[in-house]
Amino acid sequence: MIISASSTLLCCAMPAFLIAIGAGSSLAFIISAIPEIVLLSRYKTILFFITGIIILISYYNNRQNNISCPNEPVRAKNCQRNQKWSNLLLKFSILLYSIGFFMAFIAPYLL
Repeated sequence: MIISASSTLLCCAMPAFLIAIGAGSSLAFIISAIPEIVLLSRYKTILFFITGIIILISYYNNRQNNISCPNEPVRAKNCQRNQKWSNLLLKFSILLYSIGFFMAFIAPYLL
């Protein structure tokens, strides 16, 4: 989930950020070292669609799993800790996805 959300940053937000701060030569170096970034940018609509579906499924699963934890104290503590981390990772993934979506589809029309 977090890997798919961060891939949206690689294709769209990172290049726009580097250009905005005047680091175009750094972007050229990154693209020459990792040419697959251009491929991600070419298929950004599909990338965002699939990533959005993955995040929605993760959100649904996260809500279903928050219902119950075991009654044993040690297992309950571990379960609650895992739920807390799961919620944190889900929120972070949604944040990454939102930044990438903004940079890919909204920011070009604002500039």
